[in-house]
Amino acid sequence: ELEPEATALDSVRFHIYQQLLREDMEPKLFDVTQAGSSYGLNVGLGGLTVDFVGYQEALPSLIQKVLTAFNSFNENIKATNTRRFKRIVGTYEEELMTHGGMPSSYASHDLERLLVRNTFSNEESLAAIKQLSSDLALRTAGEFVLSRTLQMTALAIGNVADLQSTDAMQNIASMVKRPSWVTPRPTPENAAVEEVMPVVHVKRPVEVRSLNPRPGDPNDVAVVTIIYGVSDVPSRSILSLASSLLQTAAFDNLRTQQQLGYVVGGGMTSTSNVLMMRVVVQGTKVDADEAEAAIEGLLTTVMPKILNDLTDDDFHRQVSSMKQSLLEPPLAATDEVGHFWGHIMQGGRCMDLLDKILQFLDSPQCNKELLQQTWNNLVFGTDKEGGSPSLRKKISVKYFPSEAEKKAQNRITLEEARKLWEKHDVSPKAMDLLAKEWEQTKVVAKADSKARKELIEEGGYFP
Repeated sequence: ELEPEATALDSVRFHIYQQLLREDMEPKLFDVTQAGSSYGLNVGLGGLTVDFVGYQEALPSLIQKVLTAFNSFNENIKATNTRRFKRIVGTYEEELMTHGGMPSSYASHDLERLLVRNTFSNEESLAAIKQLSSDLALRTAGEFVLSRTLQMTALAIGNVADLQSTDAMQNIASMVKRPSWVTPRPTPENAAVEEVMPVVHVKRPVEVRSLNPRPGDPNDVAVVTIIYGVSDVPSRSILSLASSLLQTAAFDNLRTQQQLGYVVGGGMTSTSNVLMMRVVVQGTKVDADEAEAAIEGLLTTVMPKILNDLTDDDFHRQVSSMKQSLLEPPLAATDEVGHFWGHIMQGGRCMDLLDKILQFLDSPQCNKELLQQTWNNLVFGTDKEGGSPSLRKKISVKYFPSEAEKKAQNRITLEEARKLWEKHDVSPKAMDLLAKEWEQTKVVAKADSKARKELIEEGGYFP
């Protein structure tokens, strides 16, 4: 059973705590980092994450100094200057109110907030920060993390002997102290560490209609995501092949031929163990509703044609290219850590995933027909047996310029949508499905925790 979701105030507490901790520790560890060692320390709802990088001889001293500083900060919560707290809070408020990035990136964040627990909109965070005090922020690690019974998960990599790495892990575990002011939480019966992050199971299409968060920015944005579901080796492999083709097709069709925007992209993404295909268009030529129609034309007409025209030689070249990318050696220690750490954090699941993908790519099961069938099932809502179409797990995030507020508030009619689908050559095979989806789409004005809660009530989480 999942723990209740955190609140926006909880999320803000962690952010401010992390900034206070960083500013307190950096001066104390200046000599260590100048000598070539480095460290990372992050406290979040999922626990405490620490990493140490340095020469073998320097690691014991590095670990001792970092964790001593960490323990001291948590024990002496009255020592932090109130002016520092106010400055950090003010800086964070300014960050929340300022949108200097690309609008398409904020649309991607909106998508994440609908699918991932314990994430909040800027408006929710701004409201929560008004309730925050210095004492509340400084108590964050103690109350949320160090009050619990913790389970250690570790990785040692590099030129370190087994015994030395084991000793280092034991030292780290023993040196993390619970502050004296913290009351330990009892461990619930059958409690377990969350190894796979739950993802909201979207039961019907969702459409976010909002204003471009950058005031005065003339761009419309459409980010269309179709969720495949929980991944396995065949789906991960086949959709990776499709992703490469979609990336090229999106650029060629939506940007080069139709010139819909200067920010155009497409491909496979994943959240936890859930795979999805995403296409992004940002520009001023068409509004977000028409950009979505153009994306549907790409997905239902252009891509199926590309896949149908794919020769055996073309397919084998795609497979060969993917294998080469998978077999590229790591360029740095961080690449090696990244390769293993995700699997380790999931309890050692799928440590041989790379080998299994390579085996699948070399097997007869990996073929052009499976690629075509998988794509058609995804974009036309059919199952493996080719049954009648069902609603796709589709999320569209649309931004409209500030002068087009009425467009954002008033969704186009089905008749208007049909005209746009026809204009952008959406496959006739998809027309009835899109009309059915239009009628049953859940439309929201904000992607926030309230909208996510409603989606969870409808569909729960992916397994």
